[in-house]
Amino acid sequence: MIKNILKPLRIDHWTKNFVLVFGYIFATFYYSENFYNFNKLIYGFFIICISASANYLINEFLDKETDKFHPIKKFRTFVKAKKNKGVFFEYIFLVFLSIIFSYFINFTFFILNITFIFFGYLYNVRPFRLKDIVLLDVILESANNPLRFIMGWSILLPDYYPPLSIILFFWFAGCFLMSMKRYTEYHYLVKKIKPEKYRNSFKYYNKNNLFNLSIFYCLFSFFFFTIFIIKYKIELIIISPFAILLYMRVFAISLVQNSLIMRIEKIYRDKFFLYILLFSIFFSIILLKIDIPSLQLFEQNNLISIFS
Repeated sequence: MIKNILKPLRIDHWTKNFVLVFGYIFATFYYSENFYNFNKLIYGFFIICISASANYLINEFLDKETDKFHPIKKFRTFVKAKKNKGVFFEYIFLVFLSIIFSYFINFTFFILNITFIFFGYLYNVRPFRLKDIVLLDVILESANNPLRFIMGWSILLPDYYPPLSIILFFWFAGCFLMSMKRYTEYHYLVKKIKPEKYRNSFKYYNKNNLFNLSIFYCLFSFFFFTIFIIKYKIELIIISPFAILLYMRVFAISLVQNSLIMRIEKIYRDKFFLYILLFSIFFSIILLKIDIPSLQLFEQNNLISIFS
């Protein structure tokens, strides 16, 4: 009974919510106070996990008619269950709990949390159900990425927003990962069933356009990352090769049969990806804290020569 209640909440997917922690860490470099409220960070992380689980719950319940065609997802709780009483009340309870708790962090976090929940509603519930609309399915789902980041930022700086370039980087990086997920799903399903039986948007997707879209989102996300580096912190150019390695690793993993990318929340199981990611984060934090005069001087001299 407890297992049937908890499993649709996808607690193992909470790893995605660590983007909120990145937003909080990023805000500390703009925060003038010496004291950082780590209790609010933990509290905020707990709230976003409740909101995410509410979205997962309604997603799994409303997908039961299509999940039954999926070779793996046909074993999900709501597909197997003959009766699904109480799902609506469980969803309302989680949403209510999350919204009430978020109000005690600050008003900005409160509004962002409502937006996060509303995006889940638009994605899953008819007549909207944007998950069935080609392109919008990826774009809306990926919007949760920058939302999580801004929510983490707002814990410390509720009256300001992070640079637009870093927001768009997280958004398009999310689009890249979601497109690669669609690519690996399509590649997996096409050998077993008609993919559109499981996901309506697969009527318009295929391996070629999904791969091309992934490249497009990959380049766009790196483009905005580069803008941020040039405009705000030239020292971060040092980690660019490691960022490229991460993109290349995702492409490599996606070409493997039954790829981890189909379960994007478990990508940390790929040790190469995990080690490069952790190293990049750690090194980025150091670079955000220091100034390298030679890099700054080189940038200034270049600007003078270009505009003189």
